[in-house]
Amino acid sequence: ATHLECCKNAYGGQTSGKCLSELASPPTTSPTISGGVIDFWYPDYSAAWSDAGCKNELPLPFTRGDRPEYATHLECCKNAY
Repeated sequence: ATHLECCKNAYGGQTSGKCLSELASPPTTSPTISGGVIDFWYPDYSAAWSDAGCKNELPLPFTRGDRPEYATHLECCKNAY
């Protein structure tokens, strides 16, 4: 498991944010809106099916709830393709 997965699974409700603050690139209280990555994966419907995959990039090319969202890259690929 990754450090982030460990924090989410073992310390998901931690209010101090101590575990997350120790990540190499800790999340901030003001998330990046214009670019970056997010903590879920979604199908890339903008590419041809033969070339498409799953992404976890911002900005989102859709409104939350309009596409399925998956916890892992593998789960997204298995379910969407």
